[in-house]
Amino acid sequence: MKKMKKKLWTVVLSLILLLVSGQGVVRAEAAKNLKIKGDLAVEQVQVDVPLVNAYVYSKDLDLSKVQPKEVRATLAGQKLKVLSMKQQHKTEQGIYYAFLLDVSASIPQADLDAAKEAIERIAKGMRRQDQLAVITFGDDVKVISDGSRPAEKTIRKIRRLKAKDQTTKFYSAMNKLIKVSEKVQNMRRVAVVVSDGIDDTDAGMSQEELEHVLQQSGIAVYGMGIGSNKELARKFGSFLRISGGELYPFTAATANAKLDSLIKRLSSIYRLSMEVTGEVPQGDTVRLSVKIQKAGNFSMKLDSSYWGRATAEQKEEMKEEEKEDKQEEKAAKNKASEEEQPKEERIDKDEISRQKMLVTAAIPAVILLTLLAILVILAYRRKKALKAYYQANGVNLQEEENLKKAIRRKRKN
Repeated sequence: MKKMKKKLWTVVLSLILLLVSGQGVVRAEAAKNLKIKGDLAVEQVQVDVPLVNAYVYSKDLDLSKVQPKEVRATLAGQKLKVLSMKQQHKTEQGIYYAFLLDVSASIPQADLDAAKEAIERIAKGMRRQDQLAVITFGDDVKVISDGSRPAEKTIRKIRRLKAKDQTTKFYSAMNKLIKVSEKVQNMRRVAVVVSDGIDDTDAGMSQEELEHVLQQSGIAVYGMGIGSNKELARKFGSFLRISGGELYPFTAATANAKLDSLIKRLSSIYRLSMEVTGEVPQGDTVRLSVKIQKAGNFSMKLDSSYWGRATAEQKEEMKEEEKEDKQEEKAAKNKASEEEQPKEERIDKDEISRQKMLVTAAIPAVILLTLLAILVILAYRRKKALKAYYQANGVNLQEEENLKKAIRRKRKN
């Protein structure tokens, strides 16, 4: 087998390249014009006029508690309406997963098999609106699936893949990835790449050119690399900086655990949705500025030539999310109000409630006692009236009483 000279990165990767739907994406961490302050990482910004989506991450802060009113954003100095802040995978936006697999002979078959199993795991967790694409590269580049076929059929095809090619046309594969993913609209696109290096002979573009294309196309890189060669990891790091991603070294034995870590990181990304309510800013580049209370702020220049236009479905989804966020904010406000209520006031309310219960329970007893009192009074008045009658008619009350006693005795006998 002819051996080509490789600049290895040590990247047997399950590499997730987050491509954003629409043409208006800028990879935040790679952009030299990006400025970040605070505990924030910016994955990407997507503009589909009039919608602006920023994908952000925080390692230490719980972004789920961020309310729209706690965010301030401007585009070219124009205030944006903040619609919602939600975990991206919990939105209705579909995810386009595109895996790139290196099938050169330098890849241990066990590692390639582990990568294929990782793809299968991702496929099993996909939602109805998600898609799966697979591209292989070695001596040439092949599109196994562009995402249009069912994931089950794609999985069956990749199970037969073997690592046996002599070269690694990584740049060509990246070019193909960009072209294939450009056809996907209104989805967040995610690609997974497995490779251990780049051929010197694969000179379709330089590393600098590739970084530029990744930046303009909105490709983020999360790497799962094999080995511990720092030089190789360093060379791969430039791609990670483009996306703000992370490198996860792994072996066939640890692939599942590392994939879990990567999936956890991806699921921690929040989509901050905003809207241009006035005239859309003009110019080749405009600056987006965002400030999130207690989390930090960031600003970056956006190339308007990459902007897309929002579909009716996107607008409807944003309206629904805005409505849900307002309901959640109202519920949280009511809960906070109850928690902040003075203890004495809560005690008074409890006492009033108990008194109401006692009064309710006492009413039947009061009625019964009243009836008994009425009967006693009536009996007394009757006796008094009889006494007056007997006296008026000359009846001896003692004899009358003795007669009654005699009658009662006879009845008993």
